[in-house]
Amino acid sequence: MSNEHGPAHGVMEGKGAYNRHAALPAGGAALALPLLERAIRDVEIDSGSQPIVIADYGSSQGKNSQARCRLRSGA
Repeated sequence: MSNEHGPAHGVMEGKGAYNRHAALPAGGAALALPLLERAIRDVEIDSGSQPIVIADYGSSQGKNSQARCRLRSGA
């Protein structure tokens, strides 16, 4: 067994690599957009002063999250 270490880098390659190769995950996420749109339309939100928090867990560099964020913000 070797004691040599491989290159020191994190799990994500960085420098936009994920976004350049994200077409397949984006295509899968696009299938859920109509369901998300319906859920946004049907949810009842209290008109109080508390903020609404939206978390997009698993987002990498943002490209795959943009369509969902536009949908949620009504843009």
